Amino acid sequence: MLVQLMIPTEKRLLNGSLKRFAYSVVGLITLQIIYGGFMSGLRAAKCCPTFPQINGQWIPENLFAMEPFLLNFVENLTTIQFIHRMIAYLLVFVILRFWWQARKFSPSSYFSIATNSLPIILGIQVTLGVLTLLNTKANIPVGLGVAHQAFGLLLISTMLFISFQFSDREDAIKLEAASKL
Repeated sequence: MLVQLMIPTEKRLLNGSLKRFAYSVVGLITLQIIYGGFMSGLRAAKCCPTFPQINGQWIPENLFAMEPFLLNFVENLTTIQFIHRMIAYLLVFVILRFWWQARKFSPSSYFSIATNSLPIILGIQVTLGVLTLLNTKANIPVGLGVAHQAFGLLLISTMLFISFQFSDREDAIKLEAASKL
């Protein structure tokens, strides 16, 4: 991997709990991107182009209106938009918490730069998502939507870059053994 070439083993961070946290954030962003795909593909922004409420309600009436129940998670436009928003709220909290914990470490300048860019990328991503939603009337603003998707890609790429900078226990053992020689 490119990260392995850029960052020597001794500059990687050995912190198992923060590493698991990082990979959990990557998983959550992946789920958000999947629901972003549903939003885009089904043009779900058109059904509820309001913010912060969904058509004037915090919990919309037709949230789980489809039968069978599981169909709501992939075809009900209101449910898809609700899930996409709830994951976004969760991501804001989780990414800011990750940043708060990870900023204390600086095994490399790459790690520090990537970690400190997370709140900025996240802020732009959320802003683009809200602007896309609020500017959806008859047509979805393609430019804003594509920018929102591009920053989603940048967010997951940054988080993966951070995640790959963690060392495994085996790397630490090899490094320790090499230093004893």
